[in-house]
Amino acid sequence: MQNNLILQLPIIPINQLFSTREISQAPLETVCLTQHYRVNFDQMNIIPIPVKRDNSTDQPRYEVLANHHIFLALKKAQCPLVRCLSLNRPEEQTEIWQTELQVQPGRPNIASMNQEELQQIFTYLIKREKVLAKLLSHEELIQALADQPGRLYWSSWDSLKALAKTHKVTITKKHMDCLDNYFRFDPQPLPSLCINTISAEELSRHLNIFPLEKGKANQLSLRFSSSPSRPYWRNFKDMAKALRDETQFIIPKATQIILAKGFHFTPTPPPVPNTFRFLLQQMTVKALRREADKRGLDHKGKKKADLVGQLSSG
Repeated sequence: MQNNLILQLPIIPINQLFSTREISQAPLETVCLTQHYRVNFDQMNIIPIPVKRDNSTDQPRYEVLANHHIFLALKKAQCPLVRCLSLNRPEEQTEIWQTELQVQPGRPNIASMNQEELQQIFTYLIKREKVLAKLLSHEELIQALADQPGRLYWSSWDSLKALAKTHKVTITKKHMDCLDNYFRFDPQPLPSLCINTISAEELSRHLNIFPLEKGKANQLSLRFSSSPSRPYWRNFKDMAKALRDETQFIIPKATQIILAKGFHFTPTPPPVPNTFRFLLQQMTVKALRREADKRGLDHKGKKKADLVGQLSSG
């Protein structure tokens, strides 16, 4: 388990602190605090100022990370010392402490957000971002997004685009660019399962993870699990050819590329004797004739189709 950052609450001379944030006009909060500090010295430094050590110089210097308005007010009120919250290892867990201190806007991981969190942010974005208002108002799409089991493995908006397509909703580059301002991707590794041996139930569940058109996962699951040649597939080329020959079912190349991210092949060795038509069709004529010789079958003058028929009949 990774340790949290080690923090200290030192008192540091204000002349050792600096801020890189440029404020052209003193905000209301700074003016209010400055006036208050000038007449209430005992109430200074109630809230510590987050800082990190500047290692670019030998002199002790600290960069203000947040609460810049408090730092400026203390400076204007001529406070000599500042209570600070010092990060000893700011290079660790950068995104966490920056979000906690609001140094930069936090971007939640869309892969792990629950339904309540998604709805909360989407409601906020509908009011804030006009470009997203219409998209995020599609209740069926948003519900499908929340329920999508493959969201844990998302690494881009491609999956959302595919999901939207099934609901006849178009997602543009403007949509994705805007969403990038509010969300990040930190997916779990997608498990790779053996397509030759996986059970029908596991196959169906795993296929529903992928960004496929509506109903496509169930269709593929049925075709795969019912194919007699599945134990012998060596690759996606084998799979596509077998399904085309067996049921005239075509799997587009684009679908094969998607599935390749979550499936691998470990084919079962051919039976002895090999009477399986799918495997025999992959052999050369020379190899088929050698097989016929082993079984004492007459193959003189026979072409490949005849040899396959002869050997598959036993």
